[in-house]
Amino acid sequence: GTVAAVVGVTLLVSLVVGRFLPRRAVVAVAVALLAVAGYWLFSSATQFTSGVYKLTGSGFRAGAILLPGLVTLVLAKGVYDAVRN
Repeated sequence: GTVAAVVGVTLLVSLVVGRFLPRRAVVAVAVALLAVAGYWLFSSATQFTSGVYKLTGSGFRAGAILLPGLVTLVLAKGVYDAVRN
């Protein structure tokens, strides 16, 4: 449920940014959000594949990396749509 809620809110933010801002602002905001999501993905991947988290189950580690990955994909689609339109 939490993953669906976060991805849904991300999709909603991406759509709202695309509809209510001028074109240049849409591209700038979308790229900035994608950069933040990419950093979150990189940070999660490095954190959950080293240190104490190596001792946890693979399902936990995969889930911890999956959420930032999904958010990054949703925002990448928003950047693609902003640049294409």
